Amino acid sequence: MSERLMTIEEVASSVLEQNSGPVVRYGLLRDVLCRPTGNPELVQARKRLEASRCIRELAGEQRPVGGWGRFHSRNTRRKQRIPITEVGVERALALGLDRSHPILHKAPQYIVDIMNGERAFPDFHEKNDR
Repeated sequence: MSERLMTIEEVASSVLEQNSGPVVRYGLLRDVLCRPTGNPELVQARKRLEASRCIRELAGEQRPVGGWGRFHSRNTRRKQRIPITEVGVERALALGLDRSHPILHKAPQYIVDIMNGERAFPDFHEKNDR
């Protein structure tokens, strides 16, 4: 193993020892230290991630159809922490969720339905023709 990879693993292990938050812990175990799917430490980290405030907030603001309100343009009248569907999907992926997670299960079909014209586009039309 190269010296650089050993340093990355050492730093990741050091961060894990410092009682890192659930998002950081899961990401380091899965993406940096490459723990296998059934690894007990990774399984425990995933459970803690599922119970985290970040995931609860994301799930709490998601609408039953799979989106988070407007698709691309923010509605300034609505006070929500996840202002648009684009941000909801980006945040879910940044938290380490994949398409099998219940939060992301409905989102792809919601987006495809909008793009195919099967669901009304939830944003206002932009003022310019570009």
